[in-house]
Amino acid sequence: MKTSKTKILSGLIQVRREIIESITCLPPEKQAAVFLGEWSIKDMLAHFIGWDYGNREAFQALREQRLPGFYAFYDKDWCRYNAHWVETYRNETFEALLKMAVVSHRALMDVLEAVPEAEFHQDFGVRYKGIKVTLSRLLEAEIEEEGVHFEQICSFIAPSERAEAIFLVGFNCSQSVLQVFAPRFNLAQDVAARIATPFGAGIAFQGRQCGAVSGALMVLGLQYGNLDATDKASKALAYTRAREFIERFKERNQSTECRELLGIDLGEPGEYERARELSLFEERCPKFVSEAVQILSVMLDEK
Repeated sequence: MKTSKTKILSGLIQVRREIIESITCLPPEKQAAVFLGEWSIKDMLAHFIGWDYGNREAFQALREQRLPGFYAFYDKDWCRYNAHWVETYRNETFEALLKMAVVSHRALMDVLEAVPEAEFHQDFGVRYKGIKVTLSRLLEAEIEEEGVHFEQICSFIAPSERAEAIFLVGFNCSQSVLQVFAPRFNLAQDVAARIATPFGAGIAFQGRQCGAVSGALMVLGLQYGNLDATDKASKALAYTRAREFIERFKERNQSTECRELLGIDLGEPGEYERARELSLFEERCPKFVSEAVQILSVMLDEK
């Protein structure tokens, strides 16, 4: 069955978003550190930018019944093509590369959104070593490739660091925790973000349970919760592990209540604005997000 244009576009958008959100707030020592063969995160960004441009050119080439230009560089794992783009952007800063990776992807998506559904799968008569080349095949390969790179990034960056990065790009504390663990349960990160949205700021700006704790309890539910209404053992285990998490979080922070952790009750008029003025969300909340993920990481590895 052919993959629809909508599914292809949403796949491209989601995997790039996951990558960008996970690395945006990386510390400088991680930005340029070699972690994948000879590549750093900076090099990987250059690679993404290059393929964005390559895939934009590819569709025009197919329409003209030409082989896309990047096939001139073809070798095992596209090493020459990737090396060309890494060298092209070697002297750019991490911040510049990050912006370019967003801009180049948006430009690619603008082109693809204007392509008729039928042309995604159309056979323009282009072959490479006897294999039919279509736009949909190229893009599906790109989704798979970026998915592999996202997993490699996740292995390189500690879960707590990724959670902090996700928080610092604008997601709330609950969303940040749940999104980090979403792949473990085959839960799409955009779905995880939606589920966890109301639990930030002490549950919808009520100053109650910290959103990082709420997100962590959702993860424990995914790990231990019961699917069968008669499965009392799984339900009891989920409750037990939830209490264990709460106690471990309290050992570090003395409380799980947002108003106590921040020293400000976000449910009171004007207090959110005061918290912003005092930079509490930037100075305190990343710690709670990071520690929630650290505790969870240990608990999920325990037998």
